[in-house]
Amino acid sequence: MTITNPADYWGPLWASGRRYRSLGPEEQQLTRRFLGAGRSRPALDIGCGDGAVARYLHADLGYRTTAIDCSSAALKIAQAEQDANDGPVFQQLDIETATPACSRTPATPSSPAAWCSPSSRTSPRSSTAFDASSRPAEPSGW
Repeated sequence: MTITNPADYWGPLWASGRRYRSLGPEEQQLTRRFLGAGRSRPALDIGCGDGAVARYLHADLGYRTTAIDCSSAALKIAQAEQDANDGPVFQQLDIETATPACSRTPATPSSPAAWCSPSSRTSPRSSTAFDASSRPAEPSGW
């Protein structure tokens, strides 16, 4: 399946109450193993949906997380579940057509992590999204 307009596709699904599976214990363990402790370094969650992964990166691993999604309905849910005093920064943005504020500078070792939602595989321009998602990652990779 290919989605021609991600916001038009995902927005109604989120608005209708549709929810998606969160990270399970095994996925959390792998994420912790490969990303390690954030130590307040930046991370980018692309296609954040309800913000569950962004909150995990922020609260459990210690990253300073920016989370983006093209769906305003998803971001409304993410922000409603957010701790008002601390948590990820949520932005409405389509990674295929715009660059998140946190990735407008060259990659450095201080910007180690980019998480890309599996939903990006349905994008007609997925290579563009993956190129964009690699901008904030460490030059040496994972």
